[in-house]
Amino acid sequence: MFCTACGQKLPDGAKFCTKCGAPVAKIEPRVAPDAAPARDAGAQEAALSQETEPVQKVAPAQEAVPAQAAPDASQQAADEAKKAAQPEAAGEETPAAVPADAPVEAMETRVMPGAADATTVMAPDAAEVTSAPAEDDEPAVAPSDTDATTVVASDTGETRVMPEGSDETTVMPGNAETTVLPAADAAVTAEAERAEAAADAAAAEQALWSAPDAAADAGTGATTVLQPGHMADAPVGEVSAQDAQPPRKKRPVVLIATIVLIVVAAAAFFAIFVLPRMMGKDVPTASYGQSDPLQCSVVTRVRPRDASGEDLTSYVVRLMRRASDDASKNSTASDAFNEVVAEIRVTGNNGFTMDNFGDIPDGDYMLVIAPDGSGSGSKGSGSNGGSKGNGSGSGSSDASDEQRIPIHYEEDNPKAEEEVVVEPPAPETDSTQEPAEEDGLTDEQIAAALYYYTCQDLIDEYGAPATADRNSGGEVAASGLALADLIDFDGDGTDELLTVVCTKDPATTTSFYGDDTYQVAVWRYADGAVEQVYEGDASHSNGGYYYVNLYEREADAADDPAQTVIEVYSYPAPTEPETEVTRSEYYGLGDDGFEAVASCQIESSYVDHDTTTTVTIDGSEASEDDWKDFVSSLEQVANYEFNLPASNVEAQSESDADPATKIDTVLPDALGERTQDTIDALEAAAGSEALEAYAPDEEEADDAEADASYAVTSNEADVTFMTSQGNGDDWEESRTWTYPEFVLSPDCTTDEALDKLNASFKESFEADLAATQGWSFDSGETQIWVHRDDVTYLQGSVACVRSSRELFNGGAHGSEAMSGAFYDLSTGEEISIEEALGVPWDELQGEAVDAISAYIEANPNAYGANEDSIEGMAADATRYFATPDGIAIAIMPYEIAPYSEGMQLVYVHAFNDPSIVGTSAANVAVYGSSTQ
Repeated sequence: MFCTACGQKLPDGAKFCTKCGAPVAKIEPRVAPDAAPARDAGAQEAALSQETEPVQKVAPAQEAVPAQAAPDASQQAADEAKKAAQPEAAGEETPAAVPADAPVEAMETRVMPGAADATTVMAPDAAEVTSAPAEDDEPAVAPSDTDATTVVASDTGETRVMPEGSDETTVMPGNAETTVLPAADAAVTAEAERAEAAADAAAAEQALWSAPDAAADAGTGATTVLQPGHMADAPVGEVSAQDAQPPRKKRPVVLIATIVLIVVAAAAFFAIFVLPRMMGKDVPTASYGQSDPLQCSVVTRVRPRDASGEDLTSYVVRLMRRASDDASKNSTASDAFNEVVAEIRVTGNNGFTMDNFGDIPDGDYMLVIAPDGSGSGSKGSGSNGGSKGNGSGSGSSDASDEQRIPIHYEEDNPKAEEEVVVEPPAPETDSTQEPAEEDGLTDEQIAAALYYYTCQDLIDEYGAPATADRNSGGEVAASGLALADLIDFDGDGTDELLTVVCTKDPATTTSFYGDDTYQVAVWRYADGAVEQVYEGDASHSNGGYYYVNLYEREADAADDPAQTVIEVYSYPAPTEPETEVTRSEYYGLGDDGFEAVASCQIESSYVDHDTTTTVTIDGSEASEDDWKDFVSSLEQVANYEFNLPASNVEAQSESDADPATKIDTVLPDALGERTQDTIDALEAAAGSEALEAYAPDEEEADDAEADASYAVTSNEADVTFMTSQGNGDDWEESRTWTYPEFVLSPDCTTDEALDKLNASFKESFEADLAATQGWSFDSGETQIWVHRDDVTYLQGSVACVRSSRELFNGGAHGSEAMSGAFYDLSTGEEISIEEALGVPWDELQGEAVDAISAYIEANPNAYGANEDSIEGMAADATRYFATPDGIAIAIMPYEIAPYSEGMQLVYVHAFNDPSIVGTSAANVAVYGSSTQ
């Protein structure tokens, strides 16, 4: 007996292998189910009495019983059946079972049908089962009256048929002689042969698919199978009749899977590269030298072409980026990309993918494509990227120079195409047309330049970012361009510009609060231009504190980006009396601009205390519960505060915001810094080339000069002079005099018009001072005790200067006088109030009469005036002056009130708040003063 694990010959009765230690299994003997019946009826009956299948004996070749020495068939069959039924009782050790994965071709099998008359042999290579040779290759003697038996040996394919009456048929499979002994009964023998053939075929197939050394060739998909003879020395064990049954056919899983993969890959290649070309499918195209970067991902395939539209077939591609220390890092010029990241050589007309460059970081690059005419296709590939290609290449004769195209690479770029054809740009139809100024500039640079100039325009109109104190320092408010920030509202990877401007001067405006105090706008870049896509008012609380909140709204689908929405909280005018209305809205950016994505309006009645709530979400009516769910799904990302009590600003500045909230909170005192940081970032991102290319032209510059932003400084001087009431009653007076000086903002320069106007104010100041200091009681002149020229209104190029004078002619006290004048700062000329403010003069006079009458009626200290007197005041254009809130008129002492009441200043026209008409305008702050 032999060990089934390592092949070591073992002594009879061994429990374990003496070489490898494997246990020796006991296997029940068996025969094939269709084996020929025993010749001895007694042996057959003995076998059936054990309720087992006929016995098939498999023994080592050296232990086989020669056919010539076989004992009586019936007696041996009975003995064999008895031994099979009681192996342990007989004290015999059952030979070890053949492992399931043992190669079949390594075993020589002899089958003893009935007696030991015949042995079936597994022929090498084909696992063919034939009748058995004897132990010493001596042919067994067959009965003379048997029919012929057909045997096929797989090595030679030779078939020999035993003619009737012959003793035996000998077949030589390979180099092994096989002797066939036919059965005594021809019919029984034929049936046995068919059963044996079926078992042989099943065993052969099992041997083929379970060979342990079978391996798949990864390159060809072919499968290598171990051939017979590789284990010629393997031991032979006993196999039960059950195992000899034809096994369930195993499906060739590996082969099928390999074939399927090959077919799928071929189909994909055909669908992607062959079919679109056969069908003329359009492939996205790009042009060498274009300004917009080509969007690429790791799988993007680029197919370069020449001017004739033919695919390049031999070329070199260099991937270049800016060096970190490059002085022109904001430029997209060819020399700005001066560091070679990777270089590949391409042959064939299928192009290349970004994956061919290896692992590269996301960012902006320049693809340089040069024909591969003499090896590298370029004259150099050092840090400067080399220069022009050298050689004609095999792909195109007219692509002798390198071609460049900027790209923006992200490993998972949602904007990238799977395949892009790059070709020379189409020739210009007009040969005289000059190249566009923006050639070589990226969209990012153009957008940054245009956003930068948008901020500058807002500064020119509303003033530079600043803060001002209100209510005697109790409140801090942002002014001018209060906010500029970059926000990606639609989540497409490109930022929009968010701006907020203050339309009033916080320091000088008494009626500061109103819906239009802080105006919000969003600007979007598209197709080389910037457009305003949102305009609205900032939200404000009941206390009059303005703010803007931004929230992130979850995407509707997994592949959609998140959306940033603007919250607008307002108090619309009620449609019914004794009713309060509040409205909360959220606006998001879509393809056509901002639109309301959700709104909730609540109307509360003070009479019956009923509340009506109307909810709309994504254009459809919704319930209050839907509104609560919507609001709870939002995550706040930013909070901008534009005016707050000074104590709140100080307290919030000293405490750090909770980092877990991820809310970008900017207080009024920090808005100017945020805005300036944004402007600086835009200037750097644009670069000098884009800023120069997109600077306003001369005509636009003229318009900008006409609408230039102006600032004013109040020049103050403490003057001393002698005065007198005559008769030696002289004394010294000290007063503070002022006069304005206008400049261009923000660089504080002047022009010819401003120089002329400023000179006139200074000359008036100096003339009055000289006259006052040289005055004497006997001169008969009027002495000027107070000279104050203050700016009370400054919007765009229009300014109003209010002149206050205190005059003295002797007596108990002096007298007051006041006048107003309007100027166009762009020309330096004085203009009418109608030209300055657009209010018709006739209408203004009528409003003034009504306002003065209302003021007299409401003021108990006014003793009034007749209608003619009031109309005369209203008709005097020099009395009017403007403030940021409206137009006021100056009424001199004694005209409607006693001298002790002083000058009466009354609002006659309101710009925003009609309630100020008929009220005092005495506490108006002035521009440019040291207390501003």
